[in-house]
Amino acid sequence: MSLLEIAANLLAGASILLAGRNSVHTWWTGIVGCGLFALVFLDSRLYADAVPQAFFVITSIVGLMRWCPAKGRESIDRFALDGSIQPFDWKAFFLRIAQRYRVLWGDSLAFVA
Repeated sequence: MSLLEIAANLLAGASILLAGRNSVHTWWTGIVGCGLFALVFLDSRLYADAVPQAFFVITSIVGLMRWCPAKGRESIDRFALDGSIQPFDWKAFFLRIAQRYRVLWGDSLAFVA
């Protein structure tokens, strides 16, 4: 196992632990860890394994942008005023997606009815 693989695994593990703590640092550790994994896979000529790492980096960048919004953009706030974590409202999520993109998916009809 190379030092690059060890660093990638440590950063990926740190990202998972930080996600469990709901920390913003989960994003940059995930981006760097996935980037290192992509380098390991490219160096080993495992191109099919490197492609998902690029996807993970892109989704982590989107997650970081959603977590730390610019002025005028909505943020993800799952904490109540008393500090407790609120459950994710799947019904509202699917309805917001349907309204935003003017699409009503067949599998989301159960949420609308």
